[in-house]
Amino acid sequence: MLSNRLELSKQQRRKGEKKQDRANQGFSLLLYFPLRWLLLFPVVSLICLGIGCSGRAVICQRGVLEEQFDPLSLQDDDIWEELKKPAPAVSETASATPSSPAVPDTSQREGPKYVQGFRVQIFASPDRERAVQAQERAEMILEEDVYLEFEAPYYKVRVGDCGSAAQAEKLLEKLRKKGYHDAFRVRTTIQLQPDR
Repeated sequence: MLSNRLELSKQQRRKGEKKQDRANQGFSLLLYFPLRWLLLFPVVSLICLGIGCSGRAVICQRGVLEEQFDPLSLQDDDIWEELKKPAPAVSETASATPSSPAVPDTSQREGPKYVQGFRVQIFASPDRERAVQAQERAEMILEEDVYLEFEAPYYKVRVGDCGSAAQAEKLLEKLRKKGYHDAFRVRTTIQLQPDR
């Protein structure tokens, strides 16, 4: 009986050890699998994030822009004057041997001279039509010359040809009294007429 009990207790111990081994194996598997998933999850997440954040490759095709410019469309008086002037005729005998020094002909009227001076700007707009309308209104109201100048991207309406800042200030006060309250003095190239 005692031997049966000993054998029984040995068998029970073996069964208990087997159960414990299985439990230990299960526990180690439980430890192994979560660690594996914990390591695998960030790697998979980073890959998915990288794929999700990458957009389509956009290929821009740039075409060639051709731009044409016609200076005659600006209605600039200088261009028309140059086109109207005939080319000077040069005689072969006169150019070969000059008999006397050339004397300037004072009977002909000289053209305008261009110098640095001041004008008063009364209007600016990127829209050419609005600028032309403002120029026409100003020409009806004012006695001074009114100019439409283009400085990209604006068309600017400017008044007067002032040789000094003091003249420009007087003109500015006059224009403000006539309703151009936002007008201001501008340094620019002006025309000086010889008869002025």
